[in-house]
Amino acid sequence: MMRLLIGLITPGQAGGIYVTEEKFITECRRRGVSVTIFEYGGRSASERLYHKVTGRVADWYRYVRLVRRERPDLVQLNSAMTRHALLRDLGYAVLSRLTGTTLFIKMHGTDARILTEGNAFWKWVVRVVVRSSRGVGLLSQEERQNFLWAGYSGRNLYVVKNAVDGRRFERK
Repeated sequence: MMRLLIGLITPGQAGGIYVTEEKFITECRRRGVSVTIFEYGGRSASERLYHKVTGRVADWYRYVRLVRRERPDLVQLNSAMTRHALLRDLGYAVLSRLTGTTLFIKMHGTDARILTEGNAFWKWVVRVVVRSSRGVGLLSQEERQNFLWAGYSGRNLYVVKNAVDGRRFERK
C-alpha cells in the first residue's frame, strides 16, 4: 500500500487549498492509498514574527519526526510561490533531501516576479526548493513557461489541475 503524507496549511488561513485538495485526498483513500495529513505554516493571520519563526522551526522538527515514523512513499506539500512560503518550504526541501524523503510541492499560484525580478537570494531559494523536490506542480502552462524562461529545464515541473467540483459554480 502506498503511503502519502500531505501537508496542508492550517484551516481558516487565506486560500482555498483545503477545498481543492479534499477531493484529491478522498480519491486517494478510495483507491487504497494510506493518507496522513499534517498542518504546517502560519496558525493565524495575526501571528507575530517571533511566533512565525519559532512556529516554523517547530513545524520542521515535527515534520522530521513524522517522516521517520510514517515512512511515506511521497510527501506532497500544498504551497504557493510567494516569498513567505518559499522561506518556509526551503526548510522542508532541505529536510526532505537530508532524510531521503521524496517531495512533491504543489504550488497553488506563483509570483512570477520572483523568477524574473528577484535578487540573487530569492533566485537561490527557488532553485534549492525546485531541485530538492522530485516534482513541482504548477496550475497552468503559463506558470510552467515562466520557469522555463527563467532557465529551468522543466524536467520536474508539471502542470496539475486543482480538483474542484464544478457543480459548485453552476447557476440555478
